[in-house]
Amino acid sequence: MWSVYLILQAGFVSFAVFALIGLLLRKRLKPRSKKDDSCPQQEHVSFPSASDDPEIIIVGAGVVGASLAAVLGQDGRRVLLVEKDLKEPDRILGELLQPGGYQALSQLHLADCLDGIESEAIQGYVVHDYASKSNVVLHYPKDSHGQITEGRAFHHGRFVSRLRQMASCHKSVTVIEGTVTKLLYDGNCIVGVEYTTSGVFCKKVVKAPLTIVADGCFSKLRKALVTEAVCVPSYFSGLLLEDCPQFQWNHAEIVLGDPSPILVYKISPKHTRVLVDTPGLLQKDIKGYMLEKILPQLPAHLRDSFRAALYSERVRSMPNSFLPASHAEKTGVILLGLYTTSIPIQLITQDISITLVINCYGNEYFFAVEMEKKADIKSDKAAFLGAV
Repeated sequence: MWSVYLILQAGFVSFAVFALIGLLLRKRLKPRSKKDDSCPQQEHVSFPSASDDPEIIIVGAGVVGASLAAVLGQDGRRVLLVEKDLKEPDRILGELLQPGGYQALSQLHLADCLDGIESEAIQGYVVHDYASKSNVVLHYPKDSHGQITEGRAFHHGRFVSRLRQMASCHKSVTVIEGTVTKLLYDGNCIVGVEYTTSGVFCKKVVKAPLTIVADGCFSKLRKALVTEAVCVPSYFSGLLLEDCPQFQWNHAEIVLGDPSPILVYKISPKHTRVLVDTPGLLQKDIKGYMLEKILPQLPAHLRDSFRAALYSERVRSMPNSFLPASHAEKTGVILLGLYTTSIPIQLITQDISITLVINCYGNEYFFAVEMEKKADIKSDKAAFLGAV
């Protein structure tokens, strides 16, 4: 059940984290001095004036990075967003927002990103128990008006592209296609990044008071910030089904199969995603495994579409990565976008100290934030409690 737990929580966690950070960063951050010509192979990125230097560098323009850039852009923050590939992403995960994530998206004035991408409303789950052949319908909780709350499912790439468009429409946000090769240090503090762009051999340097690393589960910068190894307990293998019937309208489905759960949800009027969790190492013959092991366990209404997709589509797999909780020893940087159970992060800039702690208690996430302005040692505390 671990893999299903990760999916049910991920959408809510991502949006709650950057919503809080977006709120905190409304406090003024002073830009650092940026000139350092000691390396002749580095080109220092120049902005029209010192007042145009970025306040925040964001590495990675996925769901978290692009959303955070858009939120900070709404506030007029000077943001440099660096993404290695600005083409529409093509991946099998990050396609379902639980109601908490959808609500956060609306509160951040980003819900328009779900328009025009054929997103599907999700109002709950149907749980199929393969052993007992029973089905249970679970609706999401009702809101204050008595209406069932909704999540959204969509093609991941279309959603991320819309978030990037939303970020880039702000004059204070600069989006660059480039690969960040390393973080820049001033003692124990991260002060910026070094990156390269396609076809340009010279490495470029840009500095800012705050660097946010949100470059996903395959991050090459993680090792510079935390020492714990990534744990991969299982893999998700995904298929895209066409014109597949639903057991109940606007409800995702979970099959409690052997050896692990199977997740099914519509991501557009034509397409339905099936994610099969395979514990341990990835199966070498994944198509054969799905045909012989998984297909017989599926409810009858899914089998024809699943079988057709097996013969016509490529089975794609992604690791279920888990990063154990650790304390970030570096200042001036925040690492986001990874599965964790508890993350204590401390950020110290020239005039602000922020401590962000995220803890998981069963099915609830508690976000506690303490911000201290060093000038007058005056503290503000904010807490956010949410359950999916």
